Amino acid sequence: MKIYLVGGAVRDELLGLKVVDKDFVVVGATENEMLSKGFLKVGTEFPVFLDPIHKEEYALARYEKKVDKGYSGFTFDANKNITLKQDLIRRDFTINALVKDVDNNIIDLVGGLNDLKQKTLRHISKNFIEDPLRVIRLARFSAKLPDFTIAPETIELCVQIAKNNELEYLTKERVWLELFKTLKLSKIENFFKVLNQTTALQVVLPEFTQILDLSTKEFAMINAISNEKFKFAILCSYLKLENLQKLIKRLPIPNTYANLALKINEFYETIKNPPNEIEKIFDIAHKLQCFRKNSIFNEIISCLKTSTNIKSLQWWQKLHLGILAIKPTSIKLSNKEIGSYIKKQRMNFIKSHLVTNIPFKT
Repeated sequence: MKIYLVGGAVRDELLGLKVVDKDFVVVGATENEMLSKGFLKVGTEFPVFLDPIHKEEYALARYEKKVDKGYSGFTFDANKNITLKQDLIRRDFTINALVKDVDNNIIDLVGGLNDLKQKTLRHISKNFIEDPLRVIRLARFSAKLPDFTIAPETIELCVQIAKNNELEYLTKERVWLELFKTLKLSKIENFFKVLNQTTALQVVLPEFTQILDLSTKEFAMINAISNEKFKFAILCSYLKLENLQKLIKRLPIPNTYANLALKINEFYETIKNPPNEIEKIFDIAHKLQCFRKNSIFNEIISCLKTSTNIKSLQWWQKLHLGILAIKPTSIKLSNKEIGSYIKKQRMNFIKSHLVTNIPFKT
């Protein structure tokens, strides 16, 4: 049995990046041998195990064969005679197939070190074309490693994957996961540009086609946002509302992400330039949950503060605090009368707020 550190951990260490997860490949072992050494089996489709102490993943070296459409249409063989090279050949990019042995020696069987030096994203073999997920992964790695170029032949294979209609077999859960991972990266525009270049954007994320028209300055502002939920909301503020609604309906986007994105998309311009009519402000404040203490309103303001220079944000915050300060009168009133009283007081406050705090027009 031989154990090697493989993939992203080796790549990121050589690039001087923070290593987040460590994955290991095990050559010359069986499932029973792994279990006898105390490893815990976690893989249902593949023989993957967890180290009982560090909870790191150890996978038996395996060989894969394409038998059906999609990224799950594979059979595999993980017998103990599968070699390290057979396992590495099935992987996606050369820089992801570097391994380190127990003596910390780097082993490169597919040209990954040279591509790392040349800053090139390149597929390992023509088997790359069998897995449609690799198109999205290529786009994500372009966002993660923005100073890397993509080998032209790798782009060609991605275009072929799209022509073969393989992208249609990607699950909506996987598409959202890859988009979510991209929100953590430094140059999100590369993700969409590579998907477009490979003709995959119209298939996997057609709602984002108009994102390609954003300026360098606009993308720089989006990339500077560290909070993934806020970044997603601001990114989606550039979409047509109908496209955002389609996206949310189509993908399993968490409700907290979807709700914030919808509010900012719908009310961004109104927040930026508040109307002068009391009734309109009352209606908008109600929709923004401005009348509630712990609501999405505070998150909307926080999100916009991190990404924009909207001068009216302070105006909305003062409105919010003033409305919250309004309490029912001590005079005995029915429930219906209390509601009418509160609304009247809120309308009066909005009127005085408009007079004393003229909204900024930007």
